[in-house]
Amino acid sequence: METGRPGILPNDAVSVGILVVAAMSPLTMEGILRALAHIGAPSWRPVGDVVVGIVSRLREHDLLKIAASEGREGDRLAPTVWGRAVLPELLYALPMSGTALDVGYKLKVMGLDVLDAAARGRQLRALLDHWREVATMWQNAEDRCPCREPSVRGWMQHNIDLARSEIEWLTSAKR
Repeated sequence: METGRPGILPNDAVSVGILVVAAMSPLTMEGILRALAHIGAPSWRPVGDVVVGIVSRLREHDLLKIAASEGREGDRLAPTVWGRAVLPELLYALPMSGTALDVGYKLKVMGLDVLDAAARGRQLRALLDHWREVATMWQNAEDRCPCREPSVRGWMQHNIDLARSEIEWLTSAKR
């Protein structure tokens, strides 16, 4: 991706998460912390000191700026023009595992609303492809597994159902 800017783009979930929540609406530091805790719940809640350090780094790299000073509440932060420009690629590049609790998946879904139509479509196609692969993997595992115990079969079917549920939900989000 051509950025036109020197420096290294962040590739960690906390940096991308900060940019996503601040792109939705300029937020104070407290608002960013609260938003990340709710988006990541229950499996991912970045520590406040880590978020503060990353906000400083994002500001130093011209990805985040003060959008408004709020006095006692603190400054409201929002992505810069460049931060918004690179956000689709940052979201797209986040790795995912095969679970809906995965932080990369959560951020990709939460970030859909800050993407333009083309980037949103690309992201949705990638998410659908990911879950189709996961569903196929679990279906193949169930078909080939020599274990016939109900708990094993139930677990495999549960994972197939979860992947199909994500596919159904993402398909409805395309509309």
